[in-house]
Amino acid sequence: MKRNACAVAKPARRDAMCRDRARALDDGGGADTLLDALDASGVSNASSSMGAGDASNRPNIAAVSSIWASQYFPPATRNASDGADARDSRGRRRHPTFAAHRLASLTATATATATATATATATATATAAATPASIPTPTPRSTSTATPTPTATAIAANAVRCLRVEIDTWPKPGLVSHVDAGSHDDMTADTFYRSAAALAPFFAELADAGARDAGMPALRKIGLRAERAMLAATGGVNTHRGAIFGLGLLCAAAGLRGSRERRAQRGQAAGATLGDLVAARWGDEIAGGPRAADSHGARAARRYGAGGARAEAAGGFARVYAVGVPALRDGARRARGDAEAARVHACFALIAALDDDTNLLHRGGRDGVDFAQRTAREFLAAGGVGACDWRARAAAAHRAFVARRLSPGGAADLLAMSLFVAALDDARALP
Repeated sequence: MKRNACAVAKPARRDAMCRDRARALDDGGGADTLLDALDASGVSNASSSMGAGDASNRPNIAAVSSIWASQYFPPATRNASDGADARDSRGRRRHPTFAAHRLASLTATATATATATATATATATATAAATPASIPTPTPRSTSTATPTPTATAIAANAVRCLRVEIDTWPKPGLVSHVDAGSHDDMTADTFYRSAAALAPFFAELADAGARDAGMPALRKIGLRAERAMLAATGGVNTHRGAIFGLGLLCAAAGLRGSRERRAQRGQAAGATLGDLVAARWGDEIAGGPRAADSHGARAARRYGAGGARAEAAGGFARVYAVGVPALRDGARRARGDAEAARVHACFALIAALDDDTNLLHRGGRDGVDFAQRTAREFLAAGGVGACDWRARAAAAHRAFVARRLSPGGAADLLAMSLFVAALDDARALP
């Protein structure tokens, strides 16, 4: 089979070739437009400690693509129709080759939306030409009368991409991936891809609402409509309720930070992570807001006294910053830049740190949480993804979780949020 030229070129020339091809496919430089929008708005404050920024510490959009994104994301996002685990002659799993560079795929995701039927077999397809207003009824849609700003669209694109890449990660103990459905019998990777596409306009609306300094009641209304869109796209399956809440708040915080910077209030925004902004602006409202009475997570939280996603958000997503992002870095170092391995490492680290994952509590009680944490800690103690047999160890843990029907959904949500923070937050403020 003829290999993609981008895959065989030398690194520097390959990046240039891919950018050129992406621009050509994007009819006039859509990738450049996206980068300009991010850079001008100050949304992408991701100049890593591994790459130098300029003297004024302005956001370095190149650092997002060449440092953070290249470490934790595959070269391009997997299509929902891709087959399961493809392997090369050495048994290593590989992603399909794509014609466009990852920046073009990010731009396409930014403008993608989903269509869904009103039946239980609803299906949704993301198209680069679609806009939030084009989602047909009865699928819930963004009701904002304004077109999403370029900044909000870029923020939403990153959120959707993080959700897709989380699914494109394997082995994750008990969780759905493009390889198998884990401990679930009502959802597949395709269910998650459809759900993620349907959420794009709502993440953009949340980012714009954050830029307007909207309160929690306004954000909650958008989030509830996003949940209805998710259920319509998946035929009633809850794939991303936790991610809508957590990533949605981070999208709002990204919009808020960009707005403050555009108003030249740098003294207020300097050094503030997205988590800091969530806690400072909406933390009290999150902690004291209405509580769901009928969800599995809510019942588990009441029964076991777990704080769950609400406490995590009100506290500024402390475990994203203290565990998730550092584990991504550590995994990338141990696996010598293997993006998927870094994500697997972070997933195990988050499972080991979460003693209040309401998904695990619902499925396995305290015994289930104890088993999950013990298994994850044993994997990390053996060297994590730095061990030569790490994939076999991770796969064995996955099978053990599936045998017990355990699914650490809270860790999966925090993994997606960690990827989002790693791409958009200021590396100077990270551990």
